[in-house]
Amino acid sequence: MKNFIIILITCMLTPQNKMTFNIHHQQALLSIPSASGVVKHKKSYYIIGDDSPYLHQLNRDFQTVAKYPLQEIKNLPETGRIEKRVKPDFETLELVNENEIIAFGSGSKSPERDHLLRINIGDSVSVKQNNLREFYRKLRNSTPLKNKELNIEAVAFYSGWLYLFNRGKNVIFRVN
Repeated sequence: MKNFIIILITCMLTPQNKMTFNIHHQQALLSIPSASGVVKHKKSYYIIGDDSPYLHQLNRDFQTVAKYPLQEIKNLPETGRIEKRVKPDFETLELVNENEIIAFGSGSKSPERDHLLRINIGDSVSVKQNNLREFYRKLRNSTPLKNKELNIEAVAFYSGWLYLFNRGKNVIFRVN
């Protein structure tokens, strides 16, 4: 089994326009089968994996304090990983307001990976799944992706705009 290793790095630009990196912490997270998205919110880190059926919540010391089911999986293997052919392929996490995280499926295989999770992390954690099949169909048919694969690998939310980063044919979609 592969282990996820969390590394905290700071990046600085020096007056000479040289970028420097400092590794502050490195730790293997043995209880998390995969990690494709990480969000820091208050005193917690939230981690999602492309083949994990859970949202993992870690404390400041990177110890798992909770894991929340994202979907029901029958016959989950002992590895804790969802089989590749049916995995939802959640690749991204982004904090969009004080108590909400969003996670996008990659869209690389329809309909299995055409979903958006809206995760409320207020007083309690709740997960709502939305179907993005029509939205992803429009992205697939857009001029930048003509005859190329949709494969959302990252997301950013900034100044009211959502940015979706596509792998393969490197395209950034900006959505209001």
